[in-house]
Amino acid sequence: MYKIISAVILLVSVSLMTCSNIVAAPTWTTYGAYKKIVEDYKRKDTSVLLHDLQSKDPIDRQLAALGLGTKGREGLEPLLALSKSSYYGDRFYAISALFDVYQSTHDERTLEAVIRGTKDSNIIVALGATGNLDINDPKAINVLIELLGDERSGSGNCRIQDYAADALVKIGKPAVDSLIAALKNKDPQVRYQAVKALGEIKDEKAATPLANLLGDKAAISLRLPDKNNPLSATSNEMEAINLQRSIAPTSADYLRDYKYAREPLPTAMYHRQSDGMVEGAGILAKNAINWMLEKRSYKVSIGEEARIALVNIGSPVTEHIAPLLKSDDSYIRYGAIYIAGGIKAVSLTGTIADILKNDNDPEVRKAAALSLAEIGDNRAVKYLNEAQAAEKKKDVKDAIEYSIGKFKNALPTVIEGN
Repeated sequence: MYKIISAVILLVSVSLMTCSNIVAAPTWTTYGAYKKIVEDYKRKDTSVLLHDLQSKDPIDRQLAALGLGTKGREGLEPLLALSKSSYYGDRFYAISALFDVYQSTHDERTLEAVIRGTKDSNIIVALGATGNLDINDPKAINVLIELLGDERSGSGNCRIQDYAADALVKIGKPAVDSLIAALKNKDPQVRYQAVKALGEIKDEKAATPLANLLGDKAAISLRLPDKNNPLSATSNEMEAINLQRSIAPTSADYLRDYKYAREPLPTAMYHRQSDGMVEGAGILAKNAINWMLEKRSYKVSIGEEARIALVNIGSPVTEHIAPLLKSDDSYIRYGAIYIAGGIKAVSLTGTIADILKNDNDPEVRKAAALSLAEIGDNRAVKYLNEAQAAEKKKDVKDAIEYSIGKFKNALPTVIEGN
C-alpha cells in the first residue's frame, strides 16, 4: 500500500483545493492525521457511509468509500457504482476499497473492477489498481504479467510496469512459473522486468531459465537521478545506482555507496572515484563516468540484470553456472564469472584460475582476476601471482594487482609466505 501514498496525497491535495470553501469537509495537514480520519470513517455505521457517498464533497465520498471497504458485501454494490464515476478521484478510492472487499469476500466482481482499473485512462487510478493486485490469484498474476510491458508513467517516472513487477514480487513463489514463462517474451522490457522480479523472489527454480539469459544483449535504458536532487530518485533509478553490486567495479559501481547519497550527483561521482583510486582501482572507467554525467542515462542488458538476479538467489545457482564458464560466448563466460564472485563459489576457484591463465579475451581474464578476490579462496593467491607474471595486457595486470592487494589486506601471512 505504501506505493500509492504519493498518489493519495496528490488526490487529497486536489480535493482540498476543490473544496476549500466547504466548512464541513474534514481537513488535515499530515499523512498521519489523514490516516486517523480514515480509521474514524472505518468505524462509522454503514448507513452513515452510504449517505456520505452521495455527498457533493469529493473528500466525503472518498473517505466514505474507504470506510465501506471494511464492510464486506454491504459496501460492494455502492463501491462498484463509484468505480465507474466520471471523476478519477472517486474511481481511485473505490478501487482501493473494492480490493479490501475482495480480501474479505473473494467476490469475482471486485477483482474484475480492480483489473479494469489497471487500464484506466487516468494514470493515478491505473497505478493504484496495479499496486493493489498483489494477490495470489491466477487472474491477477496473468494481468500483472501483461502489464510488465506497459510503459505508461506518472509523475516522478512511476511506471505501470514497475508497479506490476513489485506486485509480482509481493505475491512471491506463486508467481514464479508465470515470470519464468515471461522470460521468453519478445518484448525486452517484459523480459527485463521478469528477470528483476525473479531476482527479488530468489526462488532456485528460476536459476536455469535465468542462466539461459546470460547471453541476452538486448538493452534497456535507465535514467540516473536528477543531478541537483539525487534523493528524488524513483525506485527504478535507485536500482540503477546499485546495479553493479558484485565483483566488477565499473562506472555504475561508483554510484553505489550511500555515503554519498546526499551530495549532488557529480560531486558524489567525483568522491566515489577518488576513493576507488585510493583503493588501487585503476581499472575503473573514467570515460564512462563522464559520459554518464553528460547523458544522465545508461543502458543495461538483460544478461547483466540476469547476473544480478542469479547472485541474489545465491549459492544454489553454482551448478547452473558452472558449465557456462566453458561457453564459446565470451559474454556468457564473463557473466558466469561475475556470478561466481558474487556468490563466493569456492568450488569454482580452480576453473576461474584456469580462465585467468588461458582465456583469449582480456575482459574475461580481468573479470576472472576480480572474481578470485571476491570468492576469497586462499589458493587464489598463487594463481594470481602466476598470472601476473605471464600477463601482457596492462588493464588485466591492474586487475590482478588490485585482487592481490585485497588478499594482502585480508591474508598477509599467505602473501608473505609465512
